[in-house]
Parts: sequence; structure tokens; C-alpha cells
Amino acid sequence: MPITNLLSSDAKVTSTEPLTRPKGSRIDGVGIVAILQKPSGPELLLQKQFRPPIDKVVIEVPAGLVDAGETAAAGAVRELREETGYHGTVSEVSPIMFNGK
Repeated sequence: MPITNLLSSDAKVTSTEPLTRPKGSRIDGVGIVAILQKPSGPELLLQKQFRPPIDKVVIEVPAGLVDAGETAAAGAVRELREETGYHGTVSEVSPIMFNGK
């Protein structure tokens, strides 16, 4: 998908290549399914986030970009902490679900 400025009526395509993917990496981001173990039972961690392109608050799983030289697992743990304040460990990594190619 071309990268465009979705907030401007005079948007122009600046690139058709993802600019967020670290060089040599097959992935650029992670989505995190975080399950909190609570006395009342397991709970799925979701977050509210404002998304300017749609001018709405959405409910979503924590997610973020992977830094250069970082594994998907390390990026997920870092993003979970940055976005929610929770510290976690990775128990499972899924196969790549979409890589844009």
C-alpha cells in the first residue's frame, strides 16, 4: 500500500516501500496478545488509542515497530512496557502473518 498523508487533501505518494522495516529484517512491527493472570481469571490486555486518520479512539492490542537489530520477541516486550507499563515475557511467537511482499 502506498504511504500517503491521510490528513491532507493534496496528499502525494512519497514511497511504495515500507520505510519502517529495519534493513535486512522480514518484519517491521509486532502485535502483542498479552494475557494477564489475575485471581479472578485470565484477562486480555487491550488499550485505547486515538487514531488521527479516523479522528476516533480505538480499542486495540498493544503493538509497535521493531528496532534495527531487535528480534520480534524483544520488540514485543519493549513495546508492551512502553505502551502499557506492564513487564512481560514471551511465551509464544507466531509465524509472520503479513510482510507486504
